[in-house]
Amino acid sequence: MIKAKKAGIQHLTREKGFILKREGSNQVAVLLPSVMPTGLSSQELTKMELDTRRQVLYYVEAFRRYLKGMEQCELTMIGPSIGFRETRRIKGKSMIKAEDVLNRKNVKIVWQEADGSRRSTKIQIRWQHIWM
Repeated sequence: MIKAKKAGIQHLTREKGFILKREGSNQVAVLLPSVMPTGLSSQELTKMELDTRRQVLYYVEAFRRYLKGMEQCELTMIGPSIGFRETRRIKGKSMIKAEDVLNRKNVKIVWQEADGSRRSTKIQIRWQHIWM
């Protein structure tokens, strides 16, 4: 990725990450694009989604040009939404507890947008374990 950055490929935020190439295939699974949140408004989250999706396209270009064996790699899917690490968890006025999940508690979530307007939604907390 250092060579790609020096060559002028834009929007490459990380030089290391997780890349898994399927044997006998030109498909790879990659965990690389990164953004640092500055807020959690709907506008900020949308901007982060757009930025990370743009990064993916530039990483594919860099892989094809600078990673041996990746010359024919194909982009087949981008993750459905941006993810947050547990270290980025926000402490709110209340925290969801295990009992809330097990009892499928109904919760009203209220937040304030950057323009000062307040928004809310009701959710039912559910959890489903998927065995793989």
